[in-house]
Amino acid sequence: MKGRSEDAACRCNQREFHYHWKVQPAAKCQNSCAADETCHASWPLFKRNAPWNETVFRCKSPLSDVSDIDVEEEEPTVPVIEETDAGQCVDTNFCPRGNYLADNWGDGCKEYEGHADWCGKYDNATYKSNEQCCFCNGGSTGAAQVAEELEEARLVEEAAEAARVAEAARVAEELEYARLVEEAAEAEAARVVEAARVAEELEEARLAEEAAEQARLEEEGTEAGQCVDTNFDDAGNYLSDNWGDGCIEYEGNADWCGNYNTATFLSDEQCCFCNGGSGYAARLAEELEEARLVEEARIAEEERLAEEERLAEEAAEQARIEFEAINGWQGDFWELDLSVCDQDDINEAILCAHNQARARHVDTDPLIFSQ
Repeated sequence: MKGRSEDAACRCNQREFHYHWKVQPAAKCQNSCAADETCHASWPLFKRNAPWNETVFRCKSPLSDVSDIDVEEEEPTVPVIEETDAGQCVDTNFCPRGNYLADNWGDGCKEYEGHADWCGKYDNATYKSNEQCCFCNGGSTGAAQVAEELEEARLVEEAAEAARVAEAARVAEELEYARLVEEAAEAEAARVVEAARVAEELEEARLAEEAAEQARLEEEGTEAGQCVDTNFDDAGNYLSDNWGDGCIEYEGNADWCGNYNTATFLSDEQCCFCNGGSGYAARLAEELEEARLVEEARIAEEERLAEEERLAEEAAEQARIEFEAINGWQGDFWELDLSVCDQDDINEAILCAHNQARARHVDTDPLIFSQ
């Protein structure tokens, strides 16, 4: 039977030792095992488990039933790396977390001591005896180097963790930005919907107001375009002059129009009889437009007359120059009466001025223009 205490043993057990279940190479048992024996790590039977530095490789012979004495695989006890002097070799078959590294048979650097023929023959992906074991000319030159390597591994792991945290923060920031963008888009969509709703309500209110105005006109018996008195305030109160007379009373009293206006009652603007009412604004705009056109026509006429006067003066000046150059006339040019000359044609004006000058100087030959 299998004991569960550290010192459990069976009286009838045929073996003196516990054997590890993994079969080791025959060389670890000095090639001393018989043909029907296998090489195993072993420790005293009275101990359920033993550290690797207390195990011995022995040959195990077959029994009729040995299932009750082979033990399950146990994790080896990790040797403690003690501080050593600078330059002293230290085995380095440990991972950054301190786990003991060994070959496929569970043997590490401690077990390799005294077995030079094992060095380099049973390495695996993580255990390199020639690199990690002092006995196999590997290892480190001291605990300081091991500590440095462990510190470097720790820093690498911390850097990886920092990068992971930074990446997580970046992803979180991107998610937050995406959330804010989505919220802004939703808010903008809500604003557009609200603006459309308000615009729709305003349009409905405008249509309702127009319908109400049309109904009021129909009730008063008026048609679109027909003048309607507007002497009413926003509440519909009837506005009148200081004697209580409104547009209705003003009908037939043309001499009242505009003579008894108040701050709220303006007969010539609000009463149809006084040329006001609902058509007043349109008529006022029409009158203003007509006045603007008349003013533009006046300005254009003044500009035309000024241009004609300028042309006449240029014609007279040209005539003076011609007379001085051709006939040697030295009289004052203002003595000529240009008002009788045709000012629309410069040639006629020059001819007219020349003939006047010739009349004053009989020696002047008539001016003839070549066609």
